[in-house]
Amino acid sequence: MKNHSKSALSILFLLISFHAQSTIIIPFLNLGDVMKNSDLVVYGEVVGKSFIEMNGSINERFQIKSVLNIKGNTTIGTILNVKNYHVYEQDREAKVWGDLSLDVDKRYLLFLKESNISGVYIAQCLSYYCFEELEIDNEQYLVPTDEGRQIHLAVRPDGNHADEIKTYKKSDLLKYLSFINNNSGVWNKNDKLLSVPNDVNEKIMNRVNPPSHCTFLFTSEPWSRWTGFKSQTLPVRYQSGGDNACSNAITYTQDAVTELNSNYTGIALTNSGPFSGYTPNCSGGNAYGGNFTAYCNANLGGSRNVCLIYNDPCSEIPDLVGCGGTLAIGGHYTIGTTHNHQGKIWNSAGYGFVVVNNNTGTCYCSVGTYQIMIEHELTHTLGIGHIDPGAGVANMNPSCCNTIQQLDVDCLTYTYPLNLPVTLSSFYGSLENEYIFLSWETAEELNNKSYIIEQSSDAINFNEAKQIIAQGTTHQKSLYNVSIPAMKGENYIRLAQIDFDNTKTYIGDLLSFRNEGSSKTLISAYYSSQQLHVSLPSEVVEDCTVINIYNTIGRLMNSFSNHETQNLVLDVSNLPTGVYFLNIPGQPILRFFKDN
Repeated sequence: MKNHSKSALSILFLLISFHAQSTIIIPFLNLGDVMKNSDLVVYGEVVGKSFIEMNGSINERFQIKSVLNIKGNTTIGTILNVKNYHVYEQDREAKVWGDLSLDVDKRYLLFLKESNISGVYIAQCLSYYCFEELEIDNEQYLVPTDEGRQIHLAVRPDGNHADEIKTYKKSDLLKYLSFINNNSGVWNKNDKLLSVPNDVNEKIMNRVNPPSHCTFLFTSEPWSRWTGFKSQTLPVRYQSGGDNACSNAITYTQDAVTELNSNYTGIALTNSGPFSGYTPNCSGGNAYGGNFTAYCNANLGGSRNVCLIYNDPCSEIPDLVGCGGTLAIGGHYTIGTTHNHQGKIWNSAGYGFVVVNNNTGTCYCSVGTYQIMIEHELTHTLGIGHIDPGAGVANMNPSCCNTIQQLDVDCLTYTYPLNLPVTLSSFYGSLENEYIFLSWETAEELNNKSYIIEQSSDAINFNEAKQIIAQGTTHQKSLYNVSIPAMKGENYIRLAQIDFDNTKTYIGDLLSFRNEGSSKTLISAYYSSQQLHVSLPSEVVEDCTVINIYNTIGRLMNSFSNHETQNLVLDVSNLPTGVYFLNIPGQPILRFFKDN
């Protein structure tokens, strides 16, 4: 069953002249040296990409929202403009090898310099010191980008050997950079805080590569896929009148959509009924060229559609001979935008199509043939290629007709992961001073009402310990922090998510902590309703004259005087939501979360 794809970008490459330049850099000694020579060091999220015209040239720029400012005069939430060297000029395009290339909705650590344009920054050494965020085993890492790894390095003229760029645990690297910047510290590549498990790089490679038996419509990267299944369906429409040679063709088509949704949990196709009034002008000799995309835009609401066209109206497929030949073709367009998935850049899909040969129904008009053929071609419209029969039996084998098998599911699961209400990036915790501090981050949430923290002493019988209001529906990253009292002995913690229809789903790993208790009296503190309640042991009260509160990068946020008071109520309403540390000179540091 032949597959087709049509790329708008392939047309573009025929129209413009493309020029590329190579890149050689002299590396800094280490990241501390890079930071020292940067005007701004920021961990941020790309919220937009634009093309700005200046003096007849069009320049690419990225809009980056600061999540953590490590160095420089900016604040959290500030939108930064960062340029690269990518230029369009009339009918020409210029690119630089190793240039900065960022994806919208993805987070990066960037070392920036002020550019020659006021208010606009440019990356130090192109993409070489650009780190992208990637999750491995529920832990967030900062990983050098593929573009950065491909830059050629020159030998330093002083003869010193520069540190190689490598992968770091995100929280540790950000903490370490903040510390050496705020305290004029010196970078030490052997600091244990900068170490990562030996298998992390191997897991990164395994994570981004598809199962070996899977292929895609585009035989080489970037591949293509549909986006937005977490919040949008993909309408499947069929030409009114159906197949002239198979009276049940529309029923088989509807059942094929149902079968795909049942087997591939990461997609959301809908039977959206017939379309009419489309007469292909057969430009280019096919039914999905010429006026097809214009028809979709004018009558079906745009590119997010898959259309089944029966009876080969442009005679583009050779007729079957003795019931042998091509039964149908399926594919989609790329729509000129890209996105990041599984650590790779993908083209975004649109305008899906299936064209059925004009005498297919004469030879094959049954559930076991026609419906399975439509399942196969619809899977092509999702961007999936053929599975070699040598790998095993699959619906996506080149020849008809096999039902959907695990080999098919593997490829679809990689391309369209399970569509859960919550995409959990991380869930972790720590035991401190007989309290369990829990944090979790989500990449996306859909109809999410709340979270429930459940606690157990035996990992069998759980009780609700705390409930947290969720974000509802959001396509932005969200961070949650809570603390609960630890039970004596073993503590098992699990996280549940509740939909608005009260459906309960457990997410993340089961966490465990052992609370040995303490033989000495400790300072205790808890946060509630814009106030921090602090209790001091009697032996500490006399020496406690000041109480300081710091944020996670060591900046003093509040300072309170104390005059031999044992139980204090401190106003912390000025503090934004986040994690803070309470410090009384000479006493253990306490951590607390401000969550509203």
